[in-house]
Amino acid sequence: MKTKHIAVFASTFFTLACPVNAQGKLVHVDKRNASSSTHYFVSFCSRESPNWTKLPGHCYMAWETQVDGGPRIGAAFGFSPVTGGFGLIVGPGDILPETVSTGSSTDQDCTVEAEVDQSIYNQTETLRESKRNSTFVLGNSDCVDFCNQTARVIGLNIPASTTLMRPDTYISQLYDTNSGVINPPH
Repeated sequence: MKTKHIAVFASTFFTLACPVNAQGKLVHVDKRNASSSTHYFVSFCSRESPNWTKLPGHCYMAWETQVDGGPRIGAAFGFSPVTGGFGLIVGPGDILPETVSTGSSTDQDCTVEAEVDQSIYNQTETLRESKRNSTFVLGNSDCVDFCNQTARVIGLNIPASTTLMRPDTYISQLYDTNSGVINPPH
């Protein structure tokens, strides 16, 4: 019974956040130090939860590479709880695959795309792997925190605070804080 009350509280709290969604728009931030024939991308995405309230939502990232102007190849992953009930608040978490259409990030609610050097790309993959089989804590060590840690590694402008932030609000704020960033020429 207590678990049900916590879930209702969490849904109510997240409903009050009133996000502004940047769907349909894409900001491309070039964080490379030099050009290369292989391009490395990390895109930040959000989606609704697969329940009747569609809350609290989920954010995740797509890792993609593109060689010599060919098609992008990659996969998307997010940090999620692996059990239901109270485990949705505090419990085991893991990096799980997400469904995304390669090369059409904007169709998948991906609104921030960072182009990075291979070394930064590898660092984000290392961070991703470090989250495997770790503890999920809603509002502290969750999908938003994972995206924010990754954005920090890349060097993106990040929101001042992400504690108890809804995933779509986070992605919208990440979009806003990186829109208008002047990309260096390569």
